[in-house]
Amino acid sequence: MTTTEPARRARPRPRRGTTGKLGRTAQQYAGLGWPVFPLRPGDKVPLPGSHGCHDATTDEATINRWWERHPEANIGAATGHVFDVLDIDGGGEAEAVIDALWVGSAGPWPADRKVLASIWDDGRVQLYGVATGGCRTALMPGAHWVGIGGWVVIPPSAGGSGPLCAWANSPGCAPLVEWPEPVIALFRKGCK
Repeated sequence: MTTTEPARRARPRPRRGTTGKLGRTAQQYAGLGWPVFPLRPGDKVPLPGSHGCHDATTDEATINRWWERHPEANIGAATGHVFDVLDIDGGGEAEAVIDALWVGSAGPWPADRKVLASIWDDGRVQLYGVATGGCRTALMPGAHWVGIGGWVVIPPSAGGSGPLCAWANSPGCAPLVEWPEPVIALFRKGCK
């Protein structure tokens, strides 16, 4: 009597040159000069075996290779090169944190509030501003500075139940924040 082994299904591989929506978007960010790298699909952490933000690049061939292998990978962007990020916890605290950082020490927040920002599914707000050479540090309760050696997840990255974050104003339509000097002094104090 002979037995036959069940046929093994080959894991489908993406077609060469197919990077999917996330890969195409990563290329667009790289075109803006933003160093990017892949994150686990549906998550906020780097792919296993990678060096996270230390692998970030704007090189088209590298980005294509990454997203051809992992077309569902979320997009991470290294901070401290083109932009720094002010990461404000959710819970409706964004306005209070912005007012505490700007008003009284740096003058009023820009009236139109049209700056590059992402809004998260948990209510977190991330403001993108000109890179300052700063590190990663807590500024005050509910607010963190993400500069050199850090990274952020950027849209249209997704979680298990849908988008993790979306742009309030998309890149190219809103400027990076020009950080006021008192804010810069505050995070530099935390970087020592």
